[in-house]
Amino acid sequence: MKKLKPLREFALEEKFFVVGHRGSSGTAPENTLPSYIKAIESGCEMLEIDIQTTADNRIITFHDPTLERTTNGKGKVKDFDYKQLQSYDAGSWFSSEFSGTKIPLMDDVLKLVAGKVYLNIEIKSSGKFNTLEEAEYLLGKIMDAELEDYTLLASFNYDILKKIKISNNNIHTAAIKLPADKRLSSEIASEIGCEAFVCSLNEINQTISDDAEKSGLYIGVYSIDTEEHLKKFLRYNIKALVTNFPEKIIKLLKSNSINQKNFIPGSAGIS
Repeated sequence: MKKLKPLREFALEEKFFVVGHRGSSGTAPENTLPSYIKAIESGCEMLEIDIQTTADNRIITFHDPTLERTTNGKGKVKDFDYKQLQSYDAGSWFSSEFSGTKIPLMDDVLKLVAGKVYLNIEIKSSGKFNTLEEAEYLLGKIMDAELEDYTLLASFNYDILKKIKISNNNIHTAAIKLPADKRLSSEIASEIGCEAFVCSLNEINQTISDDAEKSGLYIGVYSIDTEEHLKKFLRYNIKALVTNFPEKIIKLLKSNSINQKNFIPGSAGIS
């Protein structure tokens, strides 16, 4: 396995880094192995995934609680066991090129990213893993894969992030901004012990950026998908650039129109 720096060191040292949102979800079906592989090959440094749990307690990478939007199945994900879910097509909705693509297990993604990129797992507020017992099952999977030092757990559910930090302080956590929560990121971090704060491109402003910098937090912003988005992002002190088009954004960062001298795509992932 290629040796990555622990995320704790990497986040402090890098000016900023690119995160593939649900993989390369602008060019492949989200949260599938083709999307993840495209993102890694683009040179992004971190892969963002969503997780759900099946009826037989398998962890899959899937965004919605229901199947309809991104498969040819119907119903709630939690009502099906993993073998049943494998009968559904998770790629044709995006393009015929991806016909027959299956919903992956998180275990397969852990193997895929090992030694290549960092991993950002979003814990859904409406899903499982919102009790400490459930979260520790997830943590166990991460530790068994020896990815504890290379994984960031993010959620809108601040209570579970606080419990995770109490259970295992080595795991990096990120609070995702709740629209109704007007507190500064430093106030939230003081309460739950997170290292990072995530918000949308429409929410980021100078106050949030300055507060995070003074507090030693690193900020992630989603979704940076165009040159206009990128130029707005670069005005602030932000670490994690979350995009659905990692290859395109990395090319823009290397181009003369952006000309970021301190950006080295693929420094943590595949060059």
